[in-house]
Amino acid sequence: MAPAARYVPRLAGAMPVPVGAARIGGAPWISSRPAYGPVEGADPMSEQRASLWKKFDEFADRATELADKATDRARELAAEHNDTIDAKLDRAAGYLDEKTGGKYSDRIGTGVGKAKESLDRFAEPEDPPSGSDRPTGQR
Repeated sequence: MAPAARYVPRLAGAMPVPVGAARIGGAPWISSRPAYGPVEGADPMSEQRASLWKKFDEFADRATELADKATDRARELAAEHNDTIDAKLDRAAGYLDEKTGGKYSDRIGTGVGKAKESLDRFAEPEDPPSGSDRPTGQR
């Protein structure tokens, strides 16, 4: 009777791999089929564990889908209200500059500039990368 396979937690987008699985090219061998279901000769808990892994994967996929929708909506709102957000950042910078007596105006200006640049980048529609068009070192 073969020992029951133990499963390690999966990383995002990876399939559960039995501990001690064969390695090909330095990476764990991953079947194109999910490793769900009872292992022949395994204890009765393996079926239950496989069912839990499947439910966890479904939950993780749904959470990722909802997070993507929320990010898309946040991008839309940032693009729609970019001018208002910029005005609020300028107002906050003026308040801070006034309260510090101009002592940190260069740092405040740098921070506001970086915040605006980040907002502009975030508000841009996300295009899928197309091979070599993307500069090296950027995601």
